[in-house]
Amino acid sequence: MFVAPWFILGGVAAAAGVILIHLLHRRRFRVVHWAAMEFLLQAARRSRRMIELRDWLLLLLRVACLLLFAIGMARPHWGRPGASGSRVATHLLLVLDNSLSMNYQLLGRSLWAEAQDRAQAILKDLPPESRVSVVPLVRAPTEVVRCDFGPPEEAADVIGALFPLDRSGDLRAALTEIADLCRRFPDPRQKRIVILSDFQRSQSGMAGLAQLVQDLPVTPEVIPIQPDVPENTWISRVWIPERYLQPGGSVRVRAWVRHEGSKPREGVLVRLLVRGNVVATQPVDLQPGQEREVEFPPYSLSVLPQQTELSWLDIQVSLPPDSLEDDNTATILLPVFKTSPILFVDQYGRNEDPAAGRYGETFFLRKLLATSFEEAAFGLVGQAVTLDELSPSRLGNTRVLVVAGVRDPAPRLDLLAHFVREGGNLVVAAGGEFDPVAWSRGCGPPYEILPGRLLPHFHGWLPLPGVTRLEPFQLDVSSLQDPCFRIEEFDDTELARFYQPVFFFQAVEVELAQSSGQSSLTSAKSASETTTQAASLAVASGSRERSWLMWRWDLQREKILPEKIAENASTQTPDTAHPGQHSSKAEVQVLARYNNGLPFMLERQVGEGRTIFITSGLFRDWNTMCASYAVVVFDRLLRRLVDATCPRRNLATSDLFRLAVDDPAGESWQLVGPDGEMRPLVPEALEARRYGIMIRGFPRRGLYHLVRYEGSGGGGSSENPGGFGANAPANGTRQARDSALPVLGRPVEDIPLAVTGPAEESIPDYLRPEEISSQLGQSHVLVNAGSNDTLTGRSREWWPWFVLAAALGLMLEMGLLARASSHGEARS
Repeated sequence: MFVAPWFILGGVAAAAGVILIHLLHRRRFRVVHWAAMEFLLQAARRSRRMIELRDWLLLLLRVACLLLFAIGMARPHWGRPGASGSRVATHLLLVLDNSLSMNYQLLGRSLWAEAQDRAQAILKDLPPESRVSVVPLVRAPTEVVRCDFGPPEEAADVIGALFPLDRSGDLRAALTEIADLCRRFPDPRQKRIVILSDFQRSQSGMAGLAQLVQDLPVTPEVIPIQPDVPENTWISRVWIPERYLQPGGSVRVRAWVRHEGSKPREGVLVRLLVRGNVVATQPVDLQPGQEREVEFPPYSLSVLPQQTELSWLDIQVSLPPDSLEDDNTATILLPVFKTSPILFVDQYGRNEDPAAGRYGETFFLRKLLATSFEEAAFGLVGQAVTLDELSPSRLGNTRVLVVAGVRDPAPRLDLLAHFVREGGNLVVAAGGEFDPVAWSRGCGPPYEILPGRLLPHFHGWLPLPGVTRLEPFQLDVSSLQDPCFRIEEFDDTELARFYQPVFFFQAVEVELAQSSGQSSLTSAKSASETTTQAASLAVASGSRERSWLMWRWDLQREKILPEKIAENASTQTPDTAHPGQHSSKAEVQVLARYNNGLPFMLERQVGEGRTIFITSGLFRDWNTMCASYAVVVFDRLLRRLVDATCPRRNLATSDLFRLAVDDPAGESWQLVGPDGEMRPLVPEALEARRYGIMIRGFPRRGLYHLVRYEGSGGGGSSENPGGFGANAPANGTRQARDSALPVLGRPVEDIPLAVTGPAEESIPDYLRPEEISSQLGQSHVLVNAGSNDTLTGRSREWWPWFVLAAALGLMLEMGLLARASSHGEARS
């Protein structure tokens, strides 16, 4: 191939001119017979052959010199244009994998450091006037420095500032960006694409890339950077079944540890840390490809982390260091309540007398929860109240309200409706003195908290003395798709066996509500009326309306978006409702049915909250559920409802966290990372006349603290507001700022955030060179699996040798002419 092939045409034309001149100036002899010259004939014949040979040799040398010089000026090369060794200005498009897996250590050196050295070597070998585009597979949450089209020196600085982020790389997005950069910057025309990655098999965006690679302007060079013998052990998941905790209670922490490699690991010490202190250890033996579940002894809490209604307990599971240390820890935040978030209401309330056989409908459910906490003296857990005792002040810290066995809700039906519309969770169960006719008022306007109209008669008979006709029914296992019924690690056969001992004797029949446009308008109108009525109750009780559900403010001011949605967050309308604004949507969903087709559990979304209606009772008179292991369904249901009312504190590294602030000018915010580094966050406009803090993802997993200060001296300037990613050292570690920390005021709020990374980045399974070619299109990619070369030998330029050969030819011609002249002078 030739860089400037038009020089060939000029060389051919010049060579043709030399040949033409030679032919025109050939020596023409006219034959003259002269007797005196006959004696010289023999000598002339011998010298004439030498002269003709010399002339032909000079002609060949002159033609060859012209052609060689023309070929040299045409810049011939063998291999790929723009590859290393080319001296033509090149646009280098460098794709760097900076995902978490590149932090894998080999003899104290990470794969990322190797990738940086390879990239720097490629930059040093670029021709003058070249330009470079650096495309990382993972973009930093907020990039301050990037190189879309710059000189090699600028690209070297950007590469040195990059570091692996705790996210998954997306090769498809990177190649799409490469194609866009080629269109945006057509010059230099000579392009070169180099991809440096470990090519994990689980890497996102690897499937179906052949067509995308084929459409690129040049064939990409792929340089896999992989460990020879990959091995890794990591914590794949941490789960706490209890979902929340109270003083005097206990929780069980379960962790799953996975190991991949060529050899087993024995005696791996798994540690459980609570608030930074080791509370339990478990040694485990791991085989390659095995995932072991580790269950620690129950952890009991005797002292609150903070003297607030809701605080957070940080729980961490850790492993000993290995080749990839970033995934050896997993942190989770557990909500801790000062008082019970669940309030029980039944027909007896405080008048319950177990000694006299007088049990409220919620007795077994309260007993189940009290057994979990081991202490029923905190708050209202272990006791119930009557419906008449409900008030806005009593419901202020209540997140789940359970009403069972109550005959008529009329005295507090408006309060129940407002509690649900404001975001509370209401669980209504039959049993006891339940009257379906009285409760049917809750189905229609202006309340609409029940999923439908209740029929006046019951289905079935209670097993009372004198009753001879019983037609018990059971649950339809195929309808149990809600998570509260799906016990972990149970298949359908085990689930059927689990619910088989449960029999129901009596249930309420429900005529499901019909959704229509008219009913939606009625719902909106009734919601406003109910809100006004309940607000008057709040004022009458001496409370302000904002303190009606005090825990709702934390939910309303926060918003969390996944990565794909967060990319377009600026163009979306916030979906967080303000106080007093309610949705008119009233969807009804059947969560479980009996085997006779009647609903057992229904859910209805009302405003910001929801209602769960259980058509049977909670006591043993109506069914045998509380006498079987299936009673755990109620425990799982209530804990899930409580968890839904808590602010989300367990995030992914790719999540966007948004927090509305009241006074953006009079307070400052600092984000404290897992390593203790403080980053100032500047409030920005979220919408019209509303400001807040935006955290656009997290660079690594661990425990963060979002701290608010009052009376500070400005909090300093934010070099990288909202995230990290541009000013770290080349080795990926963080250093303290040289400048002094800003003067901060008094800390008034601390919001902990537990961040986890993608599990797929921990799997040490890599594509082989032939698999990479297959994924990217076998005929459209050059895979360099060598350990040291950077495709330098794939392209060689030979034009200097052609020019040198032309110069040598000219020197040889001059030598021949000089020799001929010296012989002529000698003869003369």
